[in-house]
This record gives sequence, C-alpha cells and structure tokens, in this order.
Amino acid sequence: MTVTVSAPGKIHLMGEHAVVYGKPALLTAIDKRLYVRIKNYVPPQRDPASGGKLGITSRLSGISPQNAGNKENVVIKSSENDSLIRKTIEVFKSINKLTKLPPMEISVTSQIPVGSGLGSSAALAVALSGALLKFIYNIWNPSKINELAYQFEKIQHGSPSGADNSIATMGGIIWYRKEFEFLKSIWSLPIRSYKFPGLILINSGKPRESTADMVKNVALRYKIKKKYLDNLFNDQESLSKKLLLALKSDDRKEFCIAIKKGANYSLKGSVVRVALENSISVSSVLLLTEATLTEAPEKKSERAAALEQMPE
Repeated sequence: MTVTVSAPGKIHLMGEHAVVYGKPALLTAIDKRLYVRIKNYVPPQRDPASGGKLGITSRLSGISPQNAGNKENVVIKSSENDSLIRKTIEVFKSINKLTKLPPMEISVTSQIPVGSGLGSSAALAVALSGALLKFIYNIWNPSKINELAYQFEKIQHGSPSGADNSIATMGGIIWYRKEFEFLKSIWSLPIRSYKFPGLILINSGKPRESTADMVKNVALRYKIKKKYLDNLFNDQESLSKKLLLALKSDDRKEFCIAIKKGANYSLKGSVVRVALENSISVSSVLLLTEATLTEAPEKKSERAAALEQMPE
C-alpha cells in the first residue's frame, strides 16, 4: 500500500504573536505544499556483523543510506535535513504508545521554503502525522491529525498557538483564537465569500531568528512590559477584525491600511513580525487556495491536508 498526504504552507495576514496571548489571528493557505509518501518497505536480510539490527535510515539526495542501529525498518528519503522528520515520528510513536513502526519507506518533498515563516514545519507535522495515521491505522481524522501536529509544534517551537498546524490541516482561510490550552476556536471561512487582492511575497532571505526564538523573546518582553504589549495585542485584535471586514466587503483601501499598520508594529530594540513581515520570503506570486480536507485530492482546486491512497 502507498499513502500520499500533502499540506499547504501559510501566511499570517494579521495577529501573529498576538494569537499566542489569546487574541485572534487571520491566516490563509498558499499554493506551496509539502508532500509525504509512505509505502511498504521490504528490508534487506539482516547483517550478522551488525548484530542483526536494522534501524531508521536516512537517505538524503546523493547520499547512500546508513544503518542507524535501531530495530525499526524505516527508510527516510528527503532532500532536506531529516531531523524534523525524525522528531515528528517520535512524537507520533509517543502519543500512540508505539514501541516501533512497521517497515515503511517515507519520502518527503516540499515546495515550501524552510525557515521563512511560511509554515514548513507545520506542513510537515500535518502531512506526516496524517500519512502515518492512515498507513498504520487506516484512519483519516482531521481533528486527530491537527492535534498530533500541534503536539509536535509544541516541541519544535516551545509555546505555539496552534494556528499554523490548524491552517495546514484545514486550508483556505481561518479565524483562529486560542482561549486556553484545552479550548481553541477555529473558524473555517469560505474563501469565495471574501475578496482577496493579488498578494506578492518577495524573497528577502531567512530571518536572523527562528520562530521559536521569536516566541521566547516576546514572552520575555511580555513579563517586563505586560501593559504595553497587552495594548499592542489589543490593537492587533482590532486590526484583525478590520482586515476581515475589508476582505468581506472588498474594500481594498481598508485592506491596505490594516496590513500596513499591522506590519509596522515593533518593539524597541527588537522587531517583532506581527503581520506579513514573517511571510515575505518567496520570490513569486502565491495564490490563495480553497482547501477542504478530503481523501481524494481534486485537480481543479488546491486542497488542505489532502490524502491519496493507492494500492501497489
């Protein structure tokens, strides 16, 4: 059996960082995707010289696989560093109380630039979690996939809101608010009801700080300047609502005003990307995509976490 799952990248239109502190965020999926393909793996005969062990094996482009010394027969093929893939697998095993995985070959390909604020790690967490869930248990459950991906995001980024993995799972446009750790409000908005202008994201290079570093820096400043940041985040909430209304009424002027105001927020001594600045990283036009979860990807429109299952 072969299972292929893909998930889209994202941009925060408004509310990034503020969403960690209980404020809403407005996010959209983009037409750059990450693909995970899992198929049955027939391991080679065990080598007595290695103690009879075959392990999780990495196969990067142009590099022969090396035995990792574990007891699992899992081969990973990826042109990128596979550390995040391994971490996602370990999170999946831990949550599902698995001591080992069945023999499988995992291939990962991506159109999403890494470290550019476009949700590459969230897309990986969603697509790989979905593929493992389907391959091992024959279950396709978007809510379960989203929760699995969120647990990985917590390990990867420290204190995420859960917005990135939610948009990668649901796609399209979402209005997201984290009330508490156990209560998250996720509204999937019909993209045809909102009028988006063409958005161009320009490659400005990777930021100096990782997402995890930025979340930590904001948290430290929040302890020192709580009142100041609460006011800033309240302003972000107001801008998020104005932006949504502008999209609903096709008011291009108000859309531009809200975006510019959101992008201009900063903290003295340390710029905090709270709007599009986090996503200005791709030198091409990225089209917003309608994305509803499905087990049969359609050619006419991009989908969110999309699954295709093919018997071999």
